[in-house]
Amino acid sequence: MEPLMEPQLDIHDIQGHVFPGFGTNHSVVIAFKLQDPIEGRAALASLLPEVTKMVDSLRMRELRREAAIAGLPYPRQEAPSLAISIAATALRLWGHDTSGFDPSFHGGMRDDAASLGDPIGSASRPVDWTFGTGEQDRVDVLLIAGHSEEALLRQAVERWRSMLVPCLTPVLTEYGRRRPGDKEFFGFKDGISQPAMRGVTPDGEYVSRRVIASDDPRSDLYARPGQLLIWPGSFLFGYPQQTTPLTRPGAPVPPPVPWMRHGSYLVFRRLLQHVRAFREAVKGMEQHLTQQGENVPEGWVAAHLVGRWPDGTPLTASPETPDPDISNNRNRINNFRFFASLSPTPLADTGDPPETLPAVPADPLGLACPRVSHIRQVNPRDGISEIGQEHHPGKLMLRRGIAFGPEEEEAPNADRGLLFLAYQTSIVEQFKFVQVTWANATQRPTGDGRDPIIGQDGTLETQRRIQLFAPSRRQRRCPFNGRWVVATGGGYFVTPSMSGLRYLLNIDEDAPH
Repeated sequence: MEPLMEPQLDIHDIQGHVFPGFGTNHSVVIAFKLQDPIEGRAALASLLPEVTKMVDSLRMRELRREAAIAGLPYPRQEAPSLAISIAATALRLWGHDTSGFDPSFHGGMRDDAASLGDPIGSASRPVDWTFGTGEQDRVDVLLIAGHSEEALLRQAVERWRSMLVPCLTPVLTEYGRRRPGDKEFFGFKDGISQPAMRGVTPDGEYVSRRVIASDDPRSDLYARPGQLLIWPGSFLFGYPQQTTPLTRPGAPVPPPVPWMRHGSYLVFRRLLQHVRAFREAVKGMEQHLTQQGENVPEGWVAAHLVGRWPDGTPLTASPETPDPDISNNRNRINNFRFFASLSPTPLADTGDPPETLPAVPADPLGLACPRVSHIRQVNPRDGISEIGQEHHPGKLMLRRGIAFGPEEEEAPNADRGLLFLAYQTSIVEQFKFVQVTWANATQRPTGDGRDPIIGQDGTLETQRRIQLFAPSRRQRRCPFNGRWVVATGGGYFVTPSMSGLRYLLNIDEDAPH
């Protein structure tokens, strides 16, 4: 099978947090307000030599892969990884017109809060937000950084703050980390269903590794089994966009302005997780089902709200129990569909005959994985929806979630949750579509109800209901006390390329072409 011609990515110009991400054990997100636009821009320019390029992130990813193969710990970083993103308010302070950008970016997240389902109080302010609520805590610039060692990351943050303050004032500094097993605070392995980006380096190497045998038709569609290959125009301006058929590149996605070529839009949401409320609600649902005569195994309810067992095993592949043979295998943990079954999948470079992954059954009715579960609401995969399954890949984003806050045993009442970060080329058609049209909706994409994990209805009401197939395979409507994930602030940003940053920060006079 002749390989597809994929675009060469400018790995020296694209910021490395967009792709492939930092992958560090320790991270921080710092939101700044510009106090002096001109001096602040000059101060930000002093950080530019430290910004991590895609070529640097790819190199670090390869070093980590080699260490993992050798059974060694992650390699130590010499310098922190750093990304700079900029809000529309900062662009306007610097004299740029943002009216031709994505409408949500132009207006800002606070203007979008009601449509996103965040409850709104007096003065049109989101009631749960703790920053970004008005002029006094406006977010103009976002720094995202990571390091293999927490102490060295904190040292870098103090140095950056000394370089930026008082021209910029921090309104949020939130440290995060990789938790054991890469689990978020509800106890579920996170970040599994990340899409793969198409494209090659200048040396002709794929930026997303391919592991399916080349003579299998799925090798043109997936990097790893179940990890869909997406044309880079979904995430980066100036590259081919996603279209149908999925193996054919669309026209390049035009940047809103020339200096946004090789750049991306970033969505940031600080999501508070009410862990005790989640556990209590799950316990209440178990009791409700038991009272109806159901035999509810331990962990069954929580897994069916999410769509996976806590270790990441998909319910479609193992409905009855977690399966470590699946969850510990990167090639199996995401290998499933909803509407159609998967035949055995042969893997590349694994001998003759090649190693082959087992078949995975279909689950169109949601008997194994409820159609209202979180993973089906936000990514229907090959399932049926109001936009057609051929258009589902175009809604995917590059997510860079970071767990924040102490463990419960350290500080039971402290804030903890997820710093949601996602890159795309259309906030309206990607992030906002998924949150508003799918996660928050009761009739889309499946018609079985609102996403039980992140779905919102714009109120503080917590009493909700969910419909699913119980262990007896009978359909049950189960009440629960919800609203476990609450947005406490955020923003929309551009993450320009290196050349775009040089132009914006007045290092280069001419905008990139």
